[in-house]
Amino acid sequence: MDYEILVRDFAKIVKILKQGDKHVALFMLKPVYPDISVWSLVVSTQTYDNMTKKNAIRHLINLLNKNFRENFRKKIIGIVVLQTDDPFVKEMNWVFGVTDSVKFIESSVIAGIHLERAIVFESVRSAASQKATDQYLPQTPNLTSASI
Repeated sequence: MDYEILVRDFAKIVKILKQGDKHVALFMLKPVYPDISVWSLVVSTQTYDNMTKKNAIRHLINLLNKNFRENFRKKIIGIVVLQTDDPFVKEMNWVFGVTDSVKFIESSVIAGIHLERAIVFESVRSAASQKATDQYLPQTPNLTSASI
């Protein structure tokens, strides 16, 4: 499989999703089987939070059909749509902050799920999620030259 073309085509899909969506929390490919190049697409967006899974999957399939090469479409045998507040999505966003780039993951455990391999195209915490997390982080004092 030509990963360069795959990455370029999926980056295009992410860009399209970002145009119509407030927040793309997660967009990644996960192999269905460790040794076989067939993939599940895992997606989480605020827009899809407000849709039924059926309609969200239908929307993604239409996007893939219009903007993706047929030989790569045949390699996608599953689509998983998750809510942006799903524990897996939250932990992916916390551990792997990926924006406008690609991260290849090898052997990680995220929210109790073992990922032998994955390709992450987008993994971004929402502003609300970031703000909620920041309130629990220890505050560092503002040091100035006068206080030293």
